[in-house]
Amino acid sequence: MDTKVKVPTHNPEGASALLKIEHWKPAKETIDFMLGGRVMKTAAFPAVVLDVPFTQLEAPIDQLTLPWKSLPDGIEAAVLPALPVTVDPPRLTLLPGFIRYVVGSKDRYFVDFQGSFQDYLDRLSQNARHNLRRRIRRFTEFSGGQIQWKKFRYADEMAEFHRLASEVSTRSWHVEVGGPGFQGAVKEKELMELARNDRVRAYILFHNDKPISFAYCVAQKENLVYKMIGYDQEYAQWSPGNVLYYLFMESLFTEGNYRYFDFTEGTLAYKDHIKTGSMRCAQVLYLRRNFKNLALVASHLFLERFSLRLGKLMEKIGLKRRIKKIIMGKYARPGQV
Repeated sequence: MDTKVKVPTHNPEGASALLKIEHWKPAKETIDFMLGGRVMKTAAFPAVVLDVPFTQLEAPIDQLTLPWKSLPDGIEAAVLPALPVTVDPPRLTLLPGFIRYVVGSKDRYFVDFQGSFQDYLDRLSQNARHNLRRRIRRFTEFSGGQIQWKKFRYADEMAEFHRLASEVSTRSWHVEVGGPGFQGAVKEKELMELARNDRVRAYILFHNDKPISFAYCVAQKENLVYKMIGYDQEYAQWSPGNVLYYLFMESLFTEGNYRYFDFTEGTLAYKDHIKTGSMRCAQVLYLRRNFKNLALVASHLFLERFSLRLGKLMEKIGLKRRIKKIIMGKYARPGQV
């Protein structure tokens, strides 16, 4: 049975030790400006990101101390991708030297790898278990009695995975809604570097030797993070994403190398059905305090609130769903409209 719980941490030094400089990694951060569920514009800037699982962060947001009095040269923000919170923190706070901006607070879903794969299935609702197994049976029949899929873990396998995942991605919603797709979001060189440190778990599902679904996961200490998934929309009726998820989760339970499977942010319906728990987490940016960054986050917050109010008005007069379908078009992700 799924629950909302406090995840036990495994960091004896406390949260202050996790905020040392060595725990921050350079990255390009983005903020999406959205209206009606569609990305209208994306702002990108150089940042450092805290590379620590949310399961190891406990300190309240007002007690966190960054390892810098001011950000390093060439860096515009320090990012905490997922900070557990009990109450949603203020969205915008001016601090000495920093603008603290909470991009959003959402339930972060996860699977606890304690126990066996069967134990995991038993913790799901009866309906969720039934749907997963039914989809496996249907796809097995569709595949002539045997499902073809492949795992990728080592550096010399990453070129093949990148090619196959990119091929699937061109036929998925990622590209068709204007996104970069797998080939634009993940570089082969990045995959190989992660794989050399045994941090990649990746998977491809085939039908008649044709790749139709992919999953890309990255290890973050005790957690395995669900980075990107996609499937060929031509095969949507066969639930290839669900089928591949079932197969690789069974494999991961057998492998036994991780404590939690992190679905990352977002509350799409499919995650809710297959999680074992959740935590409320905030995505927090500490931006360099200047007028440009203040204008950036203020405009982002304004558009978000405008979109919410417009949505409530449209819902009140019975137009929200119709307008959203027009905005998102036929390429809306499952659960978005």
